[in-house]
Amino acid sequence: MSRNISFIAVLLLLAGCGAKKTSTVATPGGTVTSTEDASGKTRTEFKSDKGEVTVDEKDGHATAEIKDDKGRITNIESGKNVDLSGMGVPIYPGATAAEEGKAAATVTGESTSATAVGLVSSDPPAKVVDWYAKQLKAQQTTTGSDGGMVMGKNAAGDQVIVVVSVDEGKTNIGVQVMKGP
Repeated sequence: MSRNISFIAVLLLLAGCGAKKTSTVATPGGTVTSTEDASGKTRTEFKSDKGEVTVDEKDGHATAEIKDDKGRITNIESGKNVDLSGMGVPIYPGATAAEEGKAAATVTGESTSATAVGLVSSDPPAKVVDWYAKQLKAQQTTTGSDGGMVMGKNAAGDQVIVVVSVDEGKTNIGVQVMKGP
């Protein structure tokens, strides 16, 4: 009998290891449900008569889907693991992902999308601005003592804005690409 109880206790412990933690809160505007699984992945869902928002997050990488009451969907992705291969703008040589906050985010709507990335380089800001000015067509460039900005289009005709600044001895590079009408 004690052997059966021990076996059942082990099964309950193992079942508990993979269990999800879920909490739901009703608010005047809708219902919020948050679930965390054993791997640390969290899902937060907000549902109301105006639409739904679902956010999945794990290890600093997050995706969100926003669906309005007409069924239109906007997707957002953020974190250091955002796929930047579709940006249509090369990443400055030797630049690395910004350590503060999230390094990249993409927002996708019905006919438009915007991707933004934060990078850091040890090169002087003027060198970074000049490099991006050569990458873009129909560009406008402004420079100052602490950085500058380049606006133009990539080869696909998407609008690109690059902002370069200096903070604590590092050159910060913000690249934003907007696709669509």
